[in-house]
Amino acid sequence: MERFSLRLCLAGVTIVSLMASINAVAWVKELTFDEGEVSAKAIGDDAFSGSTAAVYDATQVFGLSGGSSKQRVDEGETAYGVWGGVVNLPEKAVEGQEVWVRIRTYYPGGFSFDADPHLKFIRFHTKSDTQSNGGYNDWYIDIDSPSQPFFYIYEGTMFVAGDGKKRKHYFGDWATDRPRTDVWETYEMYVRFGSKSTDAGGLGLVRMWQNGRLVGEFSNEPTLFSKDAYSSRVHLFTYWNGGAPATQHMWIDDVILTNEQPAGTDGSGNYYIGTGGYV
Repeated sequence: MERFSLRLCLAGVTIVSLMASINAVAWVKELTFDEGEVSAKAIGDDAFSGSTAAVYDATQVFGLSGGSSKQRVDEGETAYGVWGGVVNLPEKAVEGQEVWVRIRTYYPGGFSFDADPHLKFIRFHTKSDTQSNGGYNDWYIDIDSPSQPFFYIYEGTMFVAGDGKKRKHYFGDWATDRPRTDVWETYEMYVRFGSKSTDAGGLGLVRMWQNGRLVGEFSNEPTLFSKDAYSSRVHLFTYWNGGAPATQHMWIDDVILTNEQPAGTDGSGNYYIGTGGYV
């Protein structure tokens, strides 16, 4: 059938209605942090929810104009509901569907990533109508790793494998890929949701990019704990494991989430949002 689209931009959300061989709704959600006054709390449709310490700011901004979200955490605090935040997906992502999320980050000089044991970063929550928490597809920052600064884990693996073990998949190179300070960086995560891994004949697949370069790809884990499970929200940080080592802040900007296949591709031909704007 012929594909057509209707885009409606309202309060930072673009909805794209698609007609294809199956009924589907594609969506794009953008958080620009340009809607609020400087120093006001960054809340509402143009910000993360559950981020009570975040404020609109213009001290560090990605691009030439607009604002950003300044995130703060206090020493010793795990800071759930304060640090980072949550974005609800306009449509839940079920078996076989894909979601991309891209975020710009700016950590000032001296920022400490120390956490006990690791620092949560970008996280896709999973659940079902009968199970409220099926674990997260988690991208972690592991500043204590001697060689690789990141790892991926699907916490829901324990439900699938039944062995009670969570398998960490380390990626990145410490010399070139560790998070930088005093510069804007672009991070992107992709999840194709499946109750079986791609390697096992299913659909489970994750990819991670840093500054437009593919640094992680894992096809050997499911990304849902059952066929009736789904993801309905994405977390940024949200909980500092072991408590923050210092009172400190960082900035985020130009966040994009979508289940619509982006137009761009990386060097390996994988579709991704990339480092530029989103059309």
